Amino acid sequence: EIKHEFRRIKSMTKIVKIAVPRYMLMKAYYYMIQLQKSAAMKMLQKTKKLCIKVDNRMIYAWATHCQQDWLGAISFIHKDLWIDRTRELRDEWDEINANDSKIIPYTFPLLKSML
Repeated sequence: EIKHEFRRIKSMTKIVKIAVPRYMLMKAYYYMIQLQKSAAMKMLQKTKKLCIKVDNRMIYAWATHCQQDWLGAISFIHKDLWIDRTRELRDEWDEINANDSKIIPYTFPLLKSML
């Protein structure tokens, strides 16, 4: 069950602190697919705040992207931009540095009725 996995992962984040922002982002997504949009937005805000504190630019950009998408404030082009960029960068994956590269976040899939 997903809730059990979240509990297990949360206990792991006590040891692997660097995983906390990503755990929080996944938790926000879980809230969103459970139709708990308010809880999802609150979790995204907490995620972004922690990302600033620990200088995790990649998850910060991803959380911002999710927030914009879930609020309907992102264009269709930007929503799927990661697909085009992935094709373009296929031969350069070994040279990508998350803090120095332009980050094009993956858009988590949601049912259209959720937005």
